[in-house]
Amino acid sequence: MNDHYIFVNKQSLIGGVIRFKFPYNDMSRVPNMSIKLIQGTVAMSSHLPDGLICKMSIPAGNYSSDDNKGTTLGLFSFINKESANFAYVYNPMESPSYNIGANNTFIELNFYGTMGTLFDSVVEDINLLFKLSFPKPDELEMDYRSRVPLPSRLI
Repeated sequence: MNDHYIFVNKQSLIGGVIRFKFPYNDMSRVPNMSIKLIQGTVAMSSHLPDGLICKMSIPAGNYSSDDNKGTTLGLFSFINKESANFAYVYNPMESPSYNIGANNTFIELNFYGTMGTLFDSVVEDINLLFKLSFPKPDELEMDYRSRVPLPSRLI
């Protein structure tokens, strides 16, 4: 497996959705990958004392939920109030890893309150560190070959 780490902090706001350009597009014919949020901070103009739920709009093959509002990347906890902004941090012991398609060009995020309602607040600052894991193309071929019975193996 190949691992690649991505740090994103230059977001744009499109229709209430935080959108990052996916900075890594060299998948070399790999059909899917796993994505994991490792660390993150966010500063917002409004406050939710119970914390925030961060969800991405990219569907994941190994995730399901009862709210159908996206894939939950993690829960951000309130840490302090800095000047006019409220700061939240994501720093888990173990992050979930989600299987997604490798042809995504954007990561789109929404923040929700702990009651499941969309948190419509101005995001003043955001910093996220993701880990991508994907197989090397030759590993896929060798794995496929080991599972398919070739004529020489049938005798």
